[in-house]
Amino acid sequence: MGLIDVPQTPIPWSDFPVECFWYIAFLSLIHLFIFVIGLAAIAFVPAKEPRQFLRRVRHFALFLCIFLVSGSLFNGVWGCSVYGRMYSTSDYVCGFLPFWPLTQAWLEMPGGVPEDSFFKLQLLWLLFTAGTWGVTILLYRYVTKVCRTDIEVPEAVQSGKRGTAA
Repeated sequence: MGLIDVPQTPIPWSDFPVECFWYIAFLSLIHLFIFVIGLAAIAFVPAKEPRQFLRRVRHFALFLCIFLVSGSLFNGVWGCSVYGRMYSTSDYVCGFLPFWPLTQAWLEMPGGVPEDSFFKLQLLWLLFTAGTWGVTILLYRYVTKVCRTDIEVPEAVQSGKRGTAA
């Protein structure tokens, strides 16, 4: 069997979209909470102009959205490849959280979890976490570089003046 022998039925790959959906459904609330806290923190950082505040909020929201989608995809892979094969738990909603490490409290094994198996499972979690954060950062950098959200508005448009025909 897997790392930790469990009598749990593995999640089939046909349920990959369902795994991604449940991750987004539940974790979007956590991301919304993080956004509100981040918004409060951004409000305390002095900005030279009002547009700078909006730019920071927009970039933070973009990062969190990419992080949510990236985490959803990695959770789908985790659920279909790791859960039920290497460990089990009775209260499974989503098996992978990129900001909360896998602990022995999550695992249910009569007689405890062997240390070497748990260590391997944590290393696998670390690999998935590094992938989630890496993909999120790379996509964020790509989107902010290619789809410039910081387009400069000409001064005439900012002041409301219309150009005259020469």
